[in-house]
Amino acid sequence: IFANVTMLKRKESDPKKLVRLERIEMAGENLKELYEDLDYFIKKEIGSVERETFDLNDIVKKSIAKIEGTGEDIAIHYEPKSMVISADRRGCQKAIDNLISNAVKYNKPKGFVKISIQDGWLIIEDSGIGMDETTLFHIFDRYYQSDLNASGYGIGLHIVKTFCDEHGIKVTIESKVNEGTTFRLKFETLKKRSKS
Repeated sequence: IFANVTMLKRKESDPKKLVRLERIEMAGENLKELYEDLDYFIKKEIGSVERETFDLNDIVKKSIAKIEGTGEDIAIHYEPKSMVISADRRGCQKAIDNLISNAVKYNKPKGFVKISIQDGWLIIEDSGIGMDETTLFHIFDRYYQSDLNASGYGIGLHIVKTFCDEHGIKVTIESKVNEGTTFRLKFETLKKRSKS
């Protein structure tokens, strides 16, 4: 799909047709993301995922770069800070991708997302639509969606919870309807200690 769209875009000059090709490309990206989520779940089931040593800062920056290319009008604020951890790198990337993408997706027009790494915690705060108590109670259930008309498959936050549970990462959520949501993930226990 991507190869053919790229070739067609090179030869196309009609703005309407270019918009259609970009939509096809976006649909391909969505399919790719869904495939990666399912592939990750299957690998988790058979226990074939290994831990690596990497900088959480790189994972956050990569997630932000993906979102910033979508043309959303949400301001993302992040002051990079290094924190080297030992974990399932792909699982970590999927978890952070889901949290940041949700912070943008369920935000208000011209809203903000603030991301920081402080004292071993990753904090993702948004100015979005927030969640009521019922939604908060079910938020990590697989396939759960508070709005059935919203895009997505209801597995993103389940991936986040699965990753956190398997790595002993404490998760806290604060949310108020129409005010926003703050997710905090405690990565402190995964920090790579330097050898003395």
